[in-house]
Amino acid sequence: MSVVWNYANASHLLRRAGFGAPRKAVEKALRDGQERAVDRLLAPKPSGAFYDGRGDTAVAATWWLDRMLSGKAGLQEKLALFWHDHFATSVAKVEDPRLLARQNRLFRLHGAGPFSTLLLQVSRDPAMIWWLDNLYNVKDAPNENFAREVMELFSVGIADPDGNPNYTQQDVREAARAFTGWSIADRAFYFDADQHDFGAKTFMGETIEGGEEVVDILAAKRQTGIHLAGKLWRFFAYERPEREVVEALADVYVASGTGIAAVLRAMFLRDEFYSVRARTDRVSGPVDFTVGTIRTLGSGVRRRDWLPWNLAQMGQELFNPPNVAGWPGGLAWMTSVSRLNRMDFSWNLAVQRGRDAQFRFEPKKLFAGLKNPTAEEIVDRVLETLGVAASAETRSDLVAYITTRPDDTPVAPDLADREYVDIKIRGLVGLVLTLPEAALA
Repeated sequence: MSVVWNYANASHLLRRAGFGAPRKAVEKALRDGQERAVDRLLAPKPSGAFYDGRGDTAVAATWWLDRMLSGKAGLQEKLALFWHDHFATSVAKVEDPRLLARQNRLFRLHGAGPFSTLLLQVSRDPAMIWWLDNLYNVKDAPNENFAREVMELFSVGIADPDGNPNYTQQDVREAARAFTGWSIADRAFYFDADQHDFGAKTFMGETIEGGEEVVDILAAKRQTGIHLAGKLWRFFAYERPEREVVEALADVYVASGTGIAAVLRAMFLRDEFYSVRARTDRVSGPVDFTVGTIRTLGSGVRRRDWLPWNLAQMGQELFNPPNVAGWPGGLAWMTSVSRLNRMDFSWNLAVQRGRDAQFRFEPKKLFAGLKNPTAEEIVDRVLETLGVAASAETRSDLVAYITTRPDDTPVAPDLADREYVDIKIRGLVGLVLTLPEAALA
């Protein structure tokens, strides 16, 4: 390992493998060392009771956001968000929040385990069966929707890195036959034997009978490891990962028997995960940015049921991805409208105060351990805490901001002066959060 285990790298790990990086948590990870810090993330505390889905999706989203904000199982929740995007299922079609809540529980229970288990559970999941029309997949009229997407999006992908197709139309037809009769009854998986085609099928060169065999074959493919490794790296690290990185993680996937936890551990221990590129080549999604910022700043939230609406304005409505491919991500998060909403959230979080404020952020907590800090030290502490890699010019502008009054006369930093803190320090945090670099942290 050539990575220097310092505050910046420990903070980067916690932000990417969870939601935000509160200073105390970063300091603990720093004391633990890299490997132990990674292993702690992969062994979350018990996650508590599950939401039963009663109520609308805004209620379900608020419940999930509460779990993210608690920070008790950050990687578990982050991984559930990844799988929610990977196996994108929307209430716009399913129309039953209870089914979406159960699917969310499935991601939490099996998200870090063998992918073979997760893929089978998702294939039997009522929300997925409804979403991709498998309840209409019957022996006399096979429906190919799920059979196609389970290969194209969920496992092997359309083609390998050299452009060779990973499956054929015959594989789609035969997989559809194998999944006939996989249906729903009383909001639960139901195998309808009368509608299942029990005949022999030839899938990817193997003779099979049922959907379980399709799942086993797909999960065991090294190409599935490549497809998943690429998506996991793009979600947790950066876009367009190097081929050697993806190949190495695919090797771990195969060697571990499709173990997702093993792939994550290998990912979080790679030097590339802590590279400059990893800090500058990934736009954080609205959920990641919003929850992470609230947790990093230690802010209270007066009305958490407002957060789902805020996130929808930024372009990410939980339980309602735009289509089966999930959210497009990347620069798609940075439309003019969504960026304005992100900036509005950031500024409100930093400057709101008083009894009716939506957020309760105490700026002085950011400077624990610093005695009479200089303006440069104040700016550096805010940038470091928020993980923002600002240029020297931007840093200089921020220092000038906190040392200059509106009438252009100088002012000395004084964290004991409540007015100075409420105007200059809150303003500093707001300015940092609205920098373009803040979206990359």
